[in-house]
Amino acid sequence: MSELWIRSILENRVRRRALIDGNVSAVTFILGRDGWPVSIGPDPQMSLGVIDRHSEALFEFLWCPVCGHEVFSHIPFEGVFCKNCNTQVELQESRETRGYEEAVLACFDTHSTWNLHVDEKLRRDLPDGSARVKILGAPGAYKVDWWSPAPGDDWEPVERGEFDDVDEPADISHLA
Repeated sequence: MSELWIRSILENRVRRRALIDGNVSAVTFILGRDGWPVSIGPDPQMSLGVIDRHSEALFEFLWCPVCGHEVFSHIPFEGVFCKNCNTQVELQESRETRGYEEAVLACFDTHSTWNLHVDEKLRRDLPDGSARVKILGAPGAYKVDWWSPAPGDDWEPVERGEFDDVDEPADISHLA
């Protein structure tokens, strides 16, 4: 084994241990004259903070195109999921805003959706398992700019609350 490879392994182990033990967001390595790590500690210049990239109003506007529900759950380090059917949504800032305060792409993915294969009266699958929607506006004044793929004869997103008056059969709910 080369000395450089061994140093790399040691540095990664020390970094990982510091993050686990010290709960620090950034680590400073001080290397000795021979190049081996001799000291480690938190970097006082860096800190871990929470950034709210998207307003709460955006999540109040957003709905799931698979089941029509409007409640989403955030699971740290995993993502944001529809609370009703577990469809994953990833929000990305759009490159073009066209003068609106916010321009967001919401990307929906059904790889984690519950009961999609048996529950066609309460959920509608997305084409090839995913769809995107571009949302423009500002808190209290959002609007949908476009869907991809475009709704048509083959696919329509579930409208907000479309399945609210339909009860889930008892023999299906246990499959989630």
